[in-house]
Amino acid sequence: RRQLGLNPNAHVEGIVGRLVPDKAHHHFIEAIKLLSKEDPQIRALIIGEGKLLGPLKAEVTKAQLEDRIYFLGNRSDLSALYQAMDVFVMSSLREGFPLTILEAMAAKVPVISTNVGGVGECIEHERDGILVEPSNPAKLAEAIQRILSDQKLREMLIRNANEKVCSKFSVQKMTRDHELLYEEVLSL
Repeated sequence: RRQLGLNPNAHVEGIVGRLVPDKAHHHFIEAIKLLSKEDPQIRALIIGEGKLLGPLKAEVTKAQLEDRIYFLGNRSDLSALYQAMDVFVMSSLREGFPLTILEAMAAKVPVISTNVGGVGECIEHERDGILVEPSNPAKLAEAIQRILSDQKLREMLIRNANEKVCSKFSVQKMTRDHELLYEEVLSL
């Protein structure tokens, strides 16, 4: 946070992904706009690059949120950036299997995501993350506020998500699953 010039008491939301229509960053920006009306400490990190950079920056300028939303481009220090976040958000309209969600879970950052594509394989609603319907910035904002204001919920989501990522998605687990698959195929 210090390196980014963020107040240590800021409420930092982050999103990581290519700046393309399917990722629906404009819904994330709208959610931040809604939250900023009530919370002067809201800040947002948009990490990634893509063809929508110009239009998204223009949207932030039009909403007068330049002092609250930071475009960081592509970064090689994602693990440090996750540590700067209070909440990780994915606002996508479509997703395959989102590795950024697993990265956030492993970094012990609570996750809010739209319930699309393979997201349901990563997140069980209200157990290890919060799922919201796509194309609904108000629901994203509501979920962010809920995590920021409910410390017990936040701690439970972090604990359960970290346990899940370690038990189901670790390198060791995936390696062992592949070994078992090879053993099964070779025994045929």
